Amino acid sequence: MRQVVDRKWTHAQILSAVIGLALLVPAGMARATGWKPNVETGADIVMKDHRWPFWDQGTYYCFWYMSFVPQHPRLGSFYGGIAVSGPNKAPGMFMSYWGEVRPVHEGEYFYPHGYGAEGASGGAHGDALFLRPGAWYRFVMRIFPPTKDGDERSFVGWWVKDIEKDRWHTHSVVSLPARATGFAGNSGFVEALAPHHVHRAFERRLGYCRVNGKWRKANTVTSGGPKFFKLIENGTVLRYDRSEPDSPSKSGTFATKQPDAPKLDAPATEGATASAYGNQVAVRWRIPESAAPQLGYRLEAFDNPEAKGEPIATAKDNAPHVLARRLDTPREPKSVLLTVRDIFDQTTSVTIPVQPAVCQPAAGAAGLRPGLAYAYYEAPQGAVWERLPDFDALTLARRGYVAALDDTVQQDRYRLFALKYRGYLRVPADGVYVFSVGTCDGSRLRIGGQVIADNDGLHGASAKQYPAALAKVSHPFELQYLRAPAAATAAMRTWPTR
Repeated sequence: MRQVVDRKWTHAQILSAVIGLALLVPAGMARATGWKPNVETGADIVMKDHRWPFWDQGTYYCFWYMSFVPQHPRLGSFYGGIAVSGPNKAPGMFMSYWGEVRPVHEGEYFYPHGYGAEGASGGAHGDALFLRPGAWYRFVMRIFPPTKDGDERSFVGWWVKDIEKDRWHTHSVVSLPARATGFAGNSGFVEALAPHHVHRAFERRLGYCRVNGKWRKANTVTSGGPKFFKLIENGTVLRYDRSEPDSPSKSGTFATKQPDAPKLDAPATEGATASAYGNQVAVRWRIPESAAPQLGYRLEAFDNPEAKGEPIATAKDNAPHVLARRLDTPREPKSVLLTVRDIFDQTTSVTIPVQPAVCQPAAGAAGLRPGLAYAYYEAPQGAVWERLPDFDALTLARRGYVAALDDTVQQDRYRLFALKYRGYLRVPADGVYVFSVGTCDGSRLRIGGQVIADNDGLHGASAKQYPAALAKVSHPFELQYLRAPAAATAAMRTWPTR
């Protein structure tokens, strides 16, 4: 099945922007204050905590401004951070890349884009509904290689932890076209989007980077001068505050007190299941919100319940967003050993007993025609859909047939519509299948009347995986799909203020 997703293009010209050792800000940002932490060149992980005392009337807080090592003509640079627009609107989180970048995955609040400020070629953005003033957040940037030998790509991910609520969020993961092993430094800037005199502030603590597997303190920040920066909380926190008097320091360099290495959350899995039909086994698992996010996984199938000896089949991947996969085995599997590696390269393993899967029986189908039947609906006047509507209570706007899953039948309407597709799924053989469903916004997939994938709500188009056991030949299916109001409008209604 094809995915119903927003159309997006991420190819663009290659730019040669490279960040040097000097404090830099993008051209034209004359009203920006630059700063630079002591992140070592070649670090594959950069992390630090940030806090905002309040949301001001308009500021872009850039916290990532880096390029890559080794340098490559197809790799450029990137920057990203938080943009605020006052106390009554959710802050935006933005990431823009120069170079040949492709989106891989976005968190539930974020969306890919095929363009960016100042000619950037791609990235991701969205309203960070989980951000609150006065709370600390841990920002982690990680570069990592693919699993497959010979694959020359690299991947970059950004994760954020809400420390108070003990919950991790994914911003985005992107693919780069060439092998990169680390980042080349890091700079930041505070750019005035509202009048320059607006009171704006942020705080920073616990800066680290990892070089050759060892943690280094990135606790020293150098600014273009001491203005607006000062140490607080017994020297453990660095504050930028536009309204306060200048710091007494004359060096423009500030070092916070902190441990030599970070305290890391442990990896964990939950709800892991394995179901087999013959020599096929589908495995599905979850990562708790409080656990360090997944970077990759390894699956090993065994022909004994104890997961002992040599595995009869294996599969592994560096894929933070993949939480289900099927393995084909030479003989009947009895157990699966799941090993998850987190973004800090810590691992956790669990042995999963294999349960037998019962194939959903096929349905007889006669007199079929090519294509899919669709029914198109629009939200009634004044209605604001944030979840799939009750289709039976709606007035049908139009119906027809399409050659494949096609969301252009909404014509010139881009928000507040819903679609229902019906057809038959042709299954080539009895077995276990994994459906990858990615829609922006909510969707629900039924096969033979059974809900296979429930992906309702407001979110980006990143796919989720859903295993199902199906018998050969034809199964009736129905896909319901919702396109909600603009993300910014939804954020205004649901943003949790503090």
